Amino acid sequence: MKYQNNRGLTGRGIVIILMILAGLSIWVFSTVEKFIEHTRATDAENTMNLAANAQGRQLMSKGYYVTKWTGMDLGPLSPRVKKVGDYVSRNGTTYFTRGGGENTTKSNFKIVFSDEAQGFFIVATRINSRYNYELVRKLPEDKVYCVPVSDDKRSVNFCMDFMQVSSAEQLPRDPRVEPLHSSSNLWH
Repeated sequence: MKYQNNRGLTGRGIVIILMILAGLSIWVFSTVEKFIEHTRATDAENTMNLAANAQGRQLMSKGYYVTKWTGMDLGPLSPRVKKVGDYVSRNGTTYFTRGGGENTTKSNFKIVFSDEAQGFFIVATRINSRYNYELVRKLPEDKVYCVPVSDDKRSVNFCMDFMQVSSAEQLPRDPRVEPLHSSSNLWH
């Protein structure tokens, strides 16, 4: 007579399957989270590009850049900019990519124009997010830099991925910061 084992799944088998499913769900969640963050960063970058084009037209027609979102021809963003208090702060200096105004609790970017000693910049700061970085574009240049605001691993890794570099040391410096002179330049 043959012996048949019809016990089905053992407790150990169920635990192994649950561990595999937990690992897969963590991987899927982090992949989806990174994809969503890239999508939001790309949206902010596109908004910065539209603003840079508007600032270029402003410079050509009036001879200077402006620090307010209101009153500029922003093309497809113009209807949103008219919603002061929602997409644009009440004083007109800040644009929120997902609306909500100054008191927003939405995961968002706030984008400002910044006139600094090193030049004129468009700066998108990540707010209400697990990520902590800024996207920075110096006008009239085309390049957008991802600058981690803190040393947290998630933000540094995101900026490395965004800038397509393999280590934190390869991240380009914040364009708002004057470069340090090398020792060979100190003597000349």
